[in-house]
Amino acid sequence: METKPEAPIDKSEMSSTEAAEFLHVTRRSVARFATEGKLASHRKGNKLFFKRSDVEDFALKRGIIQPLETEPQSRILTVAQLISTVKEEVDALKEEINDKQQLLAEKEKFLSDLQCAERR
Repeated sequence: METKPEAPIDKSEMSSTEAAEFLHVTRRSVARFATEGKLASHRKGNKLFFKRSDVEDFALKRGIIQPLETEPQSRILTVAQLISTVKEEVDALKEEINDKQQLLAEKEKFLSDLQCAERR
């Protein structure tokens, strides 16, 4: 079965595929950003679409592109800059995961203590 490519109606919006390519992430990541409220989106049927300006603002905030006031060539991040940006995001996520794992361990201990007390 052939699927039709996502095609936005006008150039002021992007499909999830176009947004993913622009942001250098997967479509799944773009959908997650939308679900988490980090990137505004709207649906047309079962497909997600984004305002081009929202995607560009998101890219600016994440450091994927530089503001337009700079020279066009300098808007593109070097590999080292992109690595640094992604490393910062990974470190922040690791810290968040560690915090969640600690909380989970505390809750599991509390649950275990309650279950032991109930058996007595």
